[in-house]
Amino acid sequence: MNDIEITEQKIRKLAEELETERRRLKKLKSCEFIRVNDITLETLHRTKDFEQWFYQLSDFTTFLKTLPQQKPWTSWNTAIHRTSELMEGRCSNTEAYEDDVPPR
Repeated sequence: MNDIEITEQKIRKLAEELETERRRLKKLKSCEFIRVNDITLETLHRTKDFEQWFYQLSDFTTFLKTLPQQKPWTSWNTAIHRTSELMEGRCSNTEAYEDDVPPR
């Protein structure tokens, strides 16, 4: 193995470690947001709870408005958003994901 191959191998290993740390940080941010905002399965409309999949935010918000009970949080493509913001057509990034909401 020459110096270039050794260096490339080290870079690949470091890149893998960096990606692992990025995933860990993403998970930590998500879990912290969920904890601080007290998001639970009871306060979240989850994507997987709906029978149909919505490709357009406008179609999804129209559907949300028909629900008999509005929960404060809604996931859109697994990312968690405030329901009120989605209803107004905003989709701000909370960096929280429905799969990180702990079961009760």
